Amino acid sequence: MKQPAHKQLVDKFLDWEKVENRLNTYAHIRDSFTLKQLKKCPPPYYCHYIAWRLGTYINENIFEFFNDLLEHAMSLRNWKDSKKESLLNTCEYAEFFSLLWELQMAKALSNSGAKVEWTEKGPDLKVTYNNKEFYVEYFCYRKSFAVELFIGELLRKIDGNLRIERSEYVKHGIPNEKDEVECFLHTIFKPFLNEEFLREMKEEAERAYPVILYRGLNFSIYLEGNNPDNYVASTNAQGNPEAYLDVAVREAIKAKQSQLEEYHPNILAVNYLLSPDFQTGLNRQRDLKKLPITTVEFGKADGIFLTACGIDEIPVINNGRAIVKFSSDKNHPFRALLK
Repeated sequence: MKQPAHKQLVDKFLDWEKVENRLNTYAHIRDSFTLKQLKKCPPPYYCHYIAWRLGTYINENIFEFFNDLLEHAMSLRNWKDSKKESLLNTCEYAEFFSLLWELQMAKALSNSGAKVEWTEKGPDLKVTYNNKEFYVEYFCYRKSFAVELFIGELLRKIDGNLRIERSEYVKHGIPNEKDEVECFLHTIFKPFLNEEFLREMKEEAERAYPVILYRGLNFSIYLEGNNPDNYVASTNAQGNPEAYLDVAVREAIKAKQSQLEEYHPNILAVNYLLSPDFQTGLNRQRDLKKLPITTVEFGKADGIFLTACGIDEIPVINNGRAIVKFSSDKNHPFRALLK
């Protein structure tokens, strides 16, 4: 392959002048990410997760918010020894959400009056509240959702009427391994290098839409038209939301067993922002007054905090939007933060 199709499109849409201007504006982002670092990124994305946002996003609010979170995180004890460099230096698109979730929860715990410090090993944070200590380990449920999000953002840069479609709660065909992601991205974006292709598809969409441009295993890219009268309805089967929620919670707990094993009491804080399936499934279960994870096995986790926190929000520990459950410890110090 010459240059992968998605690399050509990233190079086309990522405005490096805008990146430099924003680095000069937001001191704590600049202190965390150098321009040289941001410009050296390998496949499959060919851009650093923060460079893409600095160079393509229009609204400044997310950068103001992220800059403030970094300022707070850096002020906490042990920041430099916490090995967060691995999250700052990687070009893996999904790591933005893992880093952001850690910063958000650190801020939320501080806002709740707890003393918070980063750790050199084991769980991410050590927290002291009411003179009692506990540990917090973070997990952002990602799977292939971050790849899907990257695809969606790049599609919107190409044309505002491009959309992704897939069925909820059902396995899809978006890969997660780097080599497979590289090939997949090149395949789906290659047609868009041909301007004539998109022009012809847009003409077709004005006659009837959606126009399917790519169809894979429970994953399609389609083009919408501008006249609602030309919309042709289609079916979109779904899987089992209860089963999906159960799997999603168990996978999160299983992924963090080794980090929690020697540190008690602890809390595993999981963000499902990237999984719209989890969010819609959870809302459905709440409407039915039938919350999930009633029989989940906690393993080495003493408690779990499950939520879907947006990229511009601070989670409120006791606002009712999260699910908090404990294994057996009736005196877990995290309980005090819920009152």
